[in-house]
Amino acid sequence: MTEQYRAFPPGRGHLKIPVSSRRAARAGLAMYAPCRPKGVLARWVAWRIVGVLGAGALPGHPTTWKPPMSEAMWAALVTEWADVAGRFDGVAVHERLQASRSGFAVMLLKEGDPLAFVKVREGDGTSIDNEFRALGAVANHEPGAFVVPRPVTTGEVGGWHYLMTSSLAPELHRMPVHPPLGRVLEDVRNGLSSLGRPTDTPAHWEPMHGDFTPWNLRECRGGSLFLIDWEDAGWAPPGADEVLYRAVEAMLTGKHRVDAGSREARTFWVERLRGRQVATADDQDAGVVEALLGLLDD
Repeated sequence: MTEQYRAFPPGRGHLKIPVSSRRAARAGLAMYAPCRPKGVLARWVAWRIVGVLGAGALPGHPTTWKPPMSEAMWAALVTEWADVAGRFDGVAVHERLQASRSGFAVMLLKEGDPLAFVKVREGDGTSIDNEFRALGAVANHEPGAFVVPRPVTTGEVGGWHYLMTSSLAPELHRMPVHPPLGRVLEDVRNGLSSLGRPTDTPAHWEPMHGDFTPWNLRECRGGSLFLIDWEDAGWAPPGADEVLYRAVEAMLTGKHRVDAGSREARTFWVERLRGRQVATADDQDAGVVEALLGLLDD
């Protein structure tokens, strides 16, 4: 499967946008979740260019994408995915910004229309299994405050583990303006509570999403919300999800203080972020970890 792409956004280029058709290009652009004005503007301009001039008019040099595995292994993955989602003729690609964390994600496309979303991780499949269970539990709960992708299947080929979910609509979405965090987080807790509490978990801890940020909670046209990336779902001090959300929100809006959450919840995130400091030293998002520590470590 050979396809021409444009790397997006400018500078980072971790998305590979197919230029085979307008629909395919917009499906790829919809995988981008910008929160800063520069990224929001870049995506809007690209969206308009595709709509008016076609996918081939996207700026940048044409490029290809090579999966980070052998051709035989990639072919085996493609066969497994097609058996479940149906035959597809293209993919849009999302590469991870963290060099310390291997893996990628693809949107499976048929004539430019999304068939399914597949997240791929190398080595330990724990996070894949965790997200599959979390998505299933939350979907069965039928949350009223947001929607989640429907978990379809998991699998493994040669040490590469994958999670397939339904695809969300290929449309523009944004960082929520005034999200009802209370209702959203209540649905998160209620949905995940069915997974059961691990034996070593403090009795007062609650279920958490684990990566509850404005780039994972997104607002669509009309105000509806969706919540993605559940691989870090687990248990934490009460209010931990909101503490992380408020810290990221403060970082994005230039605030210098975060007042939300208990000391225990803030300490929980400081310890987690310090653990990531060494691993992310050379990652493109290392500055995010440093900024969040500056806001939470008092």
